[in-house]
Amino acid sequence: IRVGTVDAFPSEPWPDSSGIRSERHPELREIATIFNRMMDELKEHLRKEEESFFPAIKRLSATQKEAVSPGELDVIRDDLTKLRTEHEAVGDMLHAIRRLSLDFQIPADACNTYTVAYRGLAEFENDLHQHVHLENNILFPKVQQLLA
Repeated sequence: IRVGTVDAFPSEPWPDSSGIRSERHPELREIATIFNRMMDELKEHLRKEEESFFPAIKRLSATQKEAVSPGELDVIRDDLTKLRTEHEAVGDMLHAIRRLSLDFQIPADACNTYTVAYRGLAEFENDLHQHVHLENNILFPKVQQLLA
């Protein structure tokens, strides 16, 4: 198993809705709330992966399963479950944003900030789907094989 670091997701919060015509687009406040909560959760998710889960997988793949303590094996199993659950939760938040934004459709009266934010959301969604796909469909099954 090759485990690398995950590219950083946006570190900036959603733009201040007052600067993107929120009086005509009240959905922007809800999108901002969901986006900022999602980013907080993703930062914690990525921190856990980088500091705990990935190093544990590296140790597991570099040695025989018997050389890793039963307690650490249990932690890896628990982390797999938690990480999958977190992927689902973040996916649900992104679906809510997509619904509220009408599939990131940029309104005719959108200012530059609004336009850039929506384009960034579409790009972010692609990056997030790639991250989740690689972990759920490639990395996690290989880890499960090592644990078997």
